[in-house]
Amino acid sequence: MNKQAKIKSFENYIFNANKIILTSHARPDGDAVGSCLGLYHLLLAEGKQVNIILPDSLPDYFSYLHIDNLITFYQENPVESLKLIKNADLMICCDFNNLDRAGDLGPALKESKIPKILIDHHLDSKDEEFDLVFSAKVSSTCEIIFDILLDTKYINNDINRLPYNTAEALSIGLITDTNNFNNSCETRTYEVASLLSKRGINLEEIHTQVYGNYSLNQFLLRTELLKNHLVINPKLHLAYMILTKDLQNKYHHKSGDSEGLVNIPLKITDIQVSIIFTEKEDKFSVSLRSKDGFSVNDLAKKYFNGGGHIKAAGGKIFLKANALGKYLTDSFEEFIK
Repeated sequence: MNKQAKIKSFENYIFNANKIILTSHARPDGDAVGSCLGLYHLLLAEGKQVNIILPDSLPDYFSYLHIDNLITFYQENPVESLKLIKNADLMICCDFNNLDRAGDLGPALKESKIPKILIDHHLDSKDEEFDLVFSAKVSSTCEIIFDILLDTKYINNDINRLPYNTAEALSIGLITDTNNFNNSCETRTYEVASLLSKRGINLEEIHTQVYGNYSLNQFLLRTELLKNHLVINPKLHLAYMILTKDLQNKYHHKSGDSEGLVNIPLKITDIQVSIIFTEKEDKFSVSLRSKDGFSVNDLAKKYFNGGGHIKAAGGKIFLKANALGKYLTDSFEEFIK
C-alpha cells in the first residue's frame, strides 16, 4: 500500500470511530507522550472521544504540561483502563513496535479485537498485530505523525491548520528522541523543526523545560553516578554505569530522573558506546547509546533481550549487579569480533 492509500485508510478508520484509544510503551519517554498527546488534540478537534492509556507514570519533566488529567495510567488504575479499552472502537499505538512492549498493559491490548493502527520508528515491527502500519527509519515517531497529519484532509499541507497543542506535543518527541538534535537527524528532521517553529512553537523553551529543570536529588544522583560509578574501558571504547536500588533510594529516584544520562559519556573522545543499567524488581533495564555508526540495536538484540535503533536501543537482563560488568565485557568482546 502506497503512502496516499495509507493516509486515506487512516482517515477512514478515524471517520468510522467514535471512541479512540491512544497508547504507547512502558516507561514512556518524550516521543511516546508527544505522539499520543499530539494525536489526542488533533482527534479532539475532529469531535472524537479520545483517551490516552499508558502503562505507567510519567517522568517529572512533563509536569509543566499539566496533562496528568488527560492520561489514564494502567499501573494506577487498571479497572478504568480496561473499561476504556473495552468501550473503544479504534486503537492507535505509538512509538513501540510490538504490543509486548506495553508491559503489564500489553495483554489487554492484544485481547482487544478493535482495529489497531501502529505508528512507529523502531525496526522489526510485528505488523501482523496491526491493521494499518506507518513505520519509517526517522528521528522519532512524532516526526512520522507530523508528516501523516500534514497529508491528511485535516491539515491539507497548511501548517497553520495544525492545532497548536498538537504542534507543541510533537516538538517534545522531536527534541527528546534526537537528544536535542544531536542524534538520528536527517534533513527532514530539521525541516519539521522549522515548520513547528513557524507554527509558533518555542523549541528553546521546551528544551529548557525538559533538560533544564532538575530537582536537587536528580542533580546529586547524576553527579554521584558520573563521579563514582562510571566505568571506562578505553580498549573497548566502552563506558557504563550501574544504577542500583540503593542509589535510587538514596536520592528518591523516580521514573525519568536519569533520562539522558546515558548520553553524557559519549562526549568523551574515544568512547563509542555508553550503557546504563537500572535495577528493577527482578532485573536490570538496559539503555544503550552509540556514535560513529556502532549498532547498539544489534548489541541489544543479541545480549540484552531488546533492540531499537542503530544509535539508541534498550533491553533487559536478569543478573545481579556484581555480575553485570563481566557479562558486558565478555559480550562486548565477542560482539565486536
